[in-house]
Amino acid sequence: MGDATRLWDILVAGDIHIVGQTLKMVSKDEAVDAVLADPTFAKWLAEQPKSTWSDINLYFDFLYSNPVWWLDVYRGETDRNTARAFIDPFTGKAGITYCVSTKTAQC
Repeated sequence: MGDATRLWDILVAGDIHIVGQTLKMVSKDEAVDAVLADPTFAKWLAEQPKSTWSDINLYFDFLYSNPVWWLDVYRGETDRNTARAFIDPFTGKAGITYCVSTKTAQC
């Protein structure tokens, strides 16, 4: 087929009206609080000193077309430990996974 060729531009204009009730979403602060409230996460975080906490990322994204708060926390001095939390933006329920990266295995 070769390279795609752009044949035309389409410009769309109009008004959007949203009807019905909207769902209340948890804020980014509430999403982080949900993860911090998890006792397993709190224990994992406390296992190494704060000086080893190297990076924290918080995103609002779509995972398989579903909205989600996504929190990554990295810590560790020799092996990089990662906690990845997905927080439901409507319920605030957090699911957390943990992984350890070494010189021979990456998360």
